[in-house]
Amino acid sequence: MPTHAAAAPLPIPSGANHRSVLTGDWLYMQSFQMALEERNFRILDILIDLTQKMVEGELIQLAKIGRIDVTEEDALRLATYKTRLPVQRLRAPRCRTRGPRGKR
Repeated sequence: MPTHAAAAPLPIPSGANHRSVLTGDWLYMQSFQMALEERNFRILDILIDLTQKMVEGELIQLAKIGRIDVTEEDALRLATYKTRLPVQRLRAPRCRTRGPRGKR
């Protein structure tokens, strides 16, 4: 019976990542819809700012793809726009705003 040093990684089914992205996008848009229904413009401001930063991160990434002159500073900036800022901004509204209908 043959033995293998390591198992080969399982292939990701075609379209699996797209489904995850679409699900995340749908959930993200639900937050916009809820903020609109509640007329909570403070939350909308936060969501719009967050969206702009995420798009900036995507544009930075596209500009750096395939380049060998990417610096550590470039990589940290990209990580900030695509990871740290979104997480911070999604957590912060709970601390700065009231919930639906003024409840904390």
